[in-house]
Amino acid sequence: MAKVRILASALALTSPLLLAAATGAQASTVSSSAVSSSAAVPAQPAGTVSAAAVTKTVKLVTQEQSNYYYCAPAAGRAVASTWMPKKSLPSQKTIAGYMHTKAPNGTGTAWVAIGINRVIHRGSYYQNLHPTSAGFVWNAVNYAVGKQKHAVVARVLAGAKPWSPHSSNKTGHVMVIYGYHSDSHGKQLYWWDPADNTFHHSSLSSSWTAISKGGKNLLGFYPS
Repeated sequence: MAKVRILASALALTSPLLLAAATGAQASTVSSSAVSSSAAVPAQPAGTVSAAAVTKTVKLVTQEQSNYYYCAPAAGRAVASTWMPKKSLPSQKTIAGYMHTKAPNGTGTAWVAIGINRVIHRGSYYQNLHPTSAGFVWNAVNYAVGKQKHAVVARVLAGAKPWSPHSSNKTGHVMVIYGYHSDSHGKQLYWWDPADNTFHHSSLSSSWTAISKGGKNLLGFYPS
């Protein structure tokens, strides 16, 4: 897959996020491009039409979280990069201050959106949408990425990421959804993980399972 490369009101959940362990800080700029499924397309019965493939992504400036409890500040910085040039991006430490991020518990869910909104100077633009279904998540990502050209933030568990086998690790973790893909084989979401500055794709179903296990917290903005 080509490398392609980011939302919560003050009334959102108050449970703290303890972020996945990560070390160092490596920055990279991710460009937007189409991503298609590598699976072979099966032959279609006569008279049927395959669903047209659709891929939408946004550009991110990414940086591995600089310590084990900074996933929310790192995610917020990546989201902010869709609003401003790289040279204007604040440091993870500055954003951590906006988000009241502290060791060892990390960032309270409600503060993630507050911090992002402060960085992008958009009032209460990012909110916790509290998704209720996979379809809700799909529509929210379509609106954010496809219409508004900005990414969203999701809370998951460190031991239940969409693309990996689930473990008993129930540490909270914040990641970015920066794109989506749909074709005759199904729907996928594109994720960026600040724990190790890596990019992934996962089915909508697996993504929804991970978001559900993380408390159903999707930080974006409502369609107007």
